[in-house]
Amino acid sequence: MRLTGRAAGMHAFAMASPFDKRRDMVRLLAVIDAGSIMSAAEKLGITQPGLSRVVARIERDADAPLFDRHRGRLALTPFGNIVAEEARRLLDEIEAAEGRIRVVRDIVSRSGGG
Repeated sequence: MRLTGRAAGMHAFAMASPFDKRRDMVRLLAVIDAGSIMSAAEKLGITQPGLSRVVARIERDADAPLFDRHRGRLALTPFGNIVAEEARRLLDEIEAAEGRIRVVRDIVSRSGGG
């Protein structure tokens, strides 16, 4: 079965995450939470054009618009909602894994193992 259109885009997104780096997820979620690229860029301490390029790349890689743009304000598309949920879930999982790794590292270092 060959996928076309939106189904092909969803499949491509599922097979290869559009996030090159964890930082991209953080930046995308900052845009979502701030409601605008300009506000998010200010909060993140980066340039608006740089952040716009990150968002554009994520949208291009996902092969779908993540935002509806209205007078400088952004609203998530249905696809954008899915991407946002997955980004939050992935970041939570990464943070939980890092916490587990720290615990094990502490146990190993206290036991003299290494």
